[in-house]
Amino acid sequence: MSYKTFASMNIALIGTGVETIAKKFAKAGHKVFIGSEYDYIEPLISTTPKSVKYTTILNAASLADVVIIATAPQDVRQAAYELADVRSKVIIDFTALMDTTPSATSSAIRSITSSQHVIKCFLPTGYEDLLIPNIHEFGADLYIAGTSKKAKALTAILALDLGYKSHYDIGGNGAINVLDEMTLHASKKQKLKPVLVPVPVAVRK
Repeated sequence: MSYKTFASMNIALIGTGVETIAKKFAKAGHKVFIGSEYDYIEPLISTTPKSVKYTTILNAASLADVVIIATAPQDVRQAAYELADVRSKVIIDFTALMDTTPSATSSAIRSITSSQHVIKCFLPTGYEDLLIPNIHEFGADLYIAGTSKKAKALTAILALDLGYKSHYDIGGNGAINVLDEMTLHASKKQKLKPVLVPVPVAVRK
């Protein structure tokens, strides 16, 4: 797949509670397609930028250059099955574990979609950080794991649009279980909400 430009992309956000990050991406010049099966979206349409559209999961994924999955863990498999042909697309897994054991969401996404560009992202402090205008000045930690260099490079571009300038790259696909454990620990400690807004990460210089 060749992207039109790295400055402007079509981004699919799959899940609920993703309006804040959608608006930030829109402000940065991206087109955002929020895919959701819920009926709650109608009252929100009038409050979102014109470059943010609500649609089905299938349509959002088919229009997107990159897909960000921010569902609850138990909904990941269903969401992955509803995606279009995304074998060549980057998929960012930003699910938050709320149970007592890891749920292997990233491996499920890879298996169902056949995409080799799946990356796991984790923000331990929760989605509230997105409300801070210059979040990178406060030293928020971002963590990623995944084998695809393409996925890491693309999420770096998106992270800059959100104000992040650094991250901790903890390894390839084999390190994803470490992020799952970190997410689970943070969920218990901070009582994070089941659905987190996805936060792509930037490359450390």
